[in-house]
Amino acid sequence: MIYTDHSGHNKKIGVAVIMMKHRGRHKTLKYHLGDETAHTVYKAEVVAIILALHILTGLKTVINEVTVGMDNQVVLLGMQNQRSKPGHHLVD
Repeated sequence: MIYTDHSGHNKKIGVAVIMMKHRGRHKTLKYHLGDETAHTVYKAEVVAIILALHILTGLKTVINEVTVGMDNQVVLLGMQNQRSKPGHHLVD
């Protein structure tokens, strides 16, 4: 199971991704995007998904199935809808 989330603090945007394995935390990644005037919630959530995929590609064992928990339905819908919008280049 991988959980993703974004956060805004002091007008800065960041994301975190946590992979849980065998009832405990296995790996954590954090990334600071920068000032909230230059980054959107959508962009932050997509970056979190990219980090989740980065964790998975770095594993030494094969995983047949994984669940990614996230709290942004707009990003999930954006993966299905390929119309251009701000931050969509990250999904492509």
